[in-house]
Amino acid sequence: MKILFYTVLISISISCHSSKYKAPDNLISEEKMVDVLIDFMIINAAQGSNKKILEAAIKNPVQYIFKKHNIDSLQFENSNDYYVHNVEVYNSIYKRVKKNLEAQMKIAESELEIENRKLDSLRKIKKDSSILISEDTLKGLRKRLKKNIDTTVQ
Repeated sequence: MKILFYTVLISISISCHSSKYKAPDNLISEEKMVDVLIDFMIINAAQGSNKKILEAAIKNPVQYIFKKHNIDSLQFENSNDYYVHNVEVYNSIYKRVKKNLEAQMKIAESELEIENRKLDSLRKIKKDSSILISEDTLKGLRKRLKKNIDTTVQ
């Protein structure tokens, strides 16, 4: 009896594993799926960082992604389910997602480094400057200059 049970269990397991999962009619292409997953990961990271700021900018982040890529939740779920059952393809998709996110991260880090250098330069200029003019002083200078111009013109 146990042998029959295990034989049936193994047969079912093998038949389920070997069967091909049918692609849905409106399957999202691999390239588009990469783009959608990248956006989901970026939104997820943004929500973890500061959810209130994200939600102030985008009311419903998930719907925003679906609208951006002109897909709906059912199409995404069916496509995702299809790719999950095709492990090699799904691994390929995630490798491309990872590669793209790493490239975006390098660009962001480079831009941040440039901005930090600019800020450091401004701090150095401010520190080295012996004449610091306040906004009130500038307003006063503008008034006097305008008065001198008006007096000269008359």
